[in-house]
Amino acid sequence: MTRGGLPWSRRVGSNRRVGRLMVTPRRMRVLHIVDVLHFDGRTSVLLELIRRSGDSCDHVILTLNGLGPKAEPFRQMGIPVYSLRRGPRAGRLKRSIIAAFRALRPLPDVVVTWSMGACFWSLALRVAFRPVVWTVHNSVEKWSRRRERLGVRILSVLSFVVPSRVVCCSPQVRSVYERSHGFRAGKLVAIENGVDFDEFRPDEDRRRRIRETLGVSADGLLVASAARFAVGKSNADVKNTFGLIDAVSMAHKRHPEIHLVLFGTNADGSNAELRERLSSAGLTANAHLLGQRRDIAEILCGCDAYAMTSPSEGLPVALIEAIASGLVPICMDAGGIRDAIGSVGYLIAQGDLAAFSSAIDKVAGMSTEARRQFGHVLREEARTRFDIGVAVEAYLSVVRNAAGPAA
Repeated sequence: MTRGGLPWSRRVGSNRRVGRLMVTPRRMRVLHIVDVLHFDGRTSVLLELIRRSGDSCDHVILTLNGLGPKAEPFRQMGIPVYSLRRGPRAGRLKRSIIAAFRALRPLPDVVVTWSMGACFWSLALRVAFRPVVWTVHNSVEKWSRRRERLGVRILSVLSFVVPSRVVCCSPQVRSVYERSHGFRAGKLVAIENGVDFDEFRPDEDRRRRIRETLGVSADGLLVASAARFAVGKSNADVKNTFGLIDAVSMAHKRHPEIHLVLFGTNADGSNAELRERLSSAGLTANAHLLGQRRDIAEILCGCDAYAMTSPSEGLPVALIEAIASGLVPICMDAGGIRDAIGSVGYLIAQGDLAAFSSAIDKVAGMSTEARRQFGHVLREEARTRFDIGVAVEAYLSVVRNAAGPAA
């Protein structure tokens, strides 16, 4: 193929010499399809993947359900972000068609999906002979809703023909999708989530500043947790934060110095149901509702422990951020959490709030220095395994292999 009368190569890699001329290969175009750009783990991984991929790729993002609150960091990097569902209903179809046209022009070299719904959308691009990579970020073995069960069943069949690879965020997630959902084993690959250990790290100045802001004493136990309440009428407690509140309430009766800090979607003062639950648990004066924040690294520096009572997880990025920040993890067993905290953290059986409360008691009984040493040991164990640079290189390798030599 020629451009301007000169041979032109589409191969991504080093420069090629053609006669006396050096031909620079074009950058690989990668289309990412997501539900919405939210404050969650998969969006954090996507952001770092794009930020660290260098000059080898041109990234484009297409969202299915609005842009989301975390679209701005992508746009600040110059990444085109388009949405199929944006603005008032009137004229939405026209806007969606225009958005899709812009995202697909020119056609991508490879498509990466970041949700179940996005996997279905990728089918159309596979028909157009575009290579596809799916990513999976949950360890649900049995979906509660019929539509979700049917969706996973269909995707398990499509996994044999549509994606080049299915990237799972932990070995446990890979096992679930092979064993419980019947995805093609040869397509499944585990790439564990990671974080920037230089950004998330213990810092005494930050610790002092955050605790002064929250009104927590230097030695009081400050427990952090990422909450998520569904937007809309349901206000569903996605992360089982109410279970965590019950466990902290039991421990608080024995250790009145315990404080709880919650951040995340709808975890703020506007959530009346959350305020009522904290009041009935006797934690109103000791709970801090921060909502969605961009300074999570600083907030975690002020805390001592990180707690999770989620019924289902993949490999939570928020947990890895907490471990990198030197916090003591107290978590219910779900998905890849067991792999993340190993034998060092507190791993509690699902639903056992009494045992969870006892684990909080143990951490509350430690001195500040003992908690610091506890967190340091786990941080050092996790540093090489969950470094974001390792995850990004693994993702880029999968994407390059899917695109093939013609990309």
